[in-house]
Amino acid sequence: MHALIERFSSELASVVPTEAIALAGVWSTSTRKTYEHPMQVGSGARPFVEVLDARWRGTLTCASPLAGFAFMVTARELFWVKSLPAAMNPAVEVSIHARAGYLPGRASFAASLHGATLPSVPFACTEDLIAGCTLGATATVTGRAHLVAEVNGAAFVVIALQRSALKVGRNRLWRIREELTSSFPADLRQYFGRGRTGVLGSNEAGAVD
Repeated sequence: MHALIERFSSELASVVPTEAIALAGVWSTSTRKTYEHPMQVGSGARPFVEVLDARWRGTLTCASPLAGFAFMVTARELFWVKSLPAAMNPAVEVSIHARAGYLPGRASFAASLHGATLPSVPFACTEDLIAGCTLGATATVTGRAHLVAEVNGAAFVVIALQRSALKVGRNRLWRIREELTSSFPADLRQYFGRGRTGVLGSNEAGAVD
């Protein structure tokens, strides 16, 4: 797990009340046809390719409404995004996409949490898309980093927070209440404070929107 996530989780653990969260979901698979090249989009012209999709759809179940941070961790970058404001049983999803007939080979790994989608990342997949994805534990608690799923070279991590720890501002953008984060190190407040999404390198912060 990225060192910044571990630090962030450690700080949150000291200020956010602990509430149990259950994580449950199911896998589904499907196939679809799409354009072979992006420049074909909207043209209706061939050639098409067949794509295999494997999706795990689940929910975070807690006694309190939840929102949270979603992270995509790779060897080079850490992508993060904030979910929509807190709601009961927010949805969480993992998806893997690969071209049919090219397995084992390259695939893309994507994830989302309660209306917030992370950038997809490439990885080397096995012939069985689902077998190549390892799911994390089915239980966690608020304020702690939790590994939802990982593939070869990438991991999807979430930190769920109850509504009472958050303040919602304009454009439905929430932040952790300042009285809880006032003692946090300055870099953590900068990286994960008032923004909605961002990307950080392995050793330093990147752009934050």
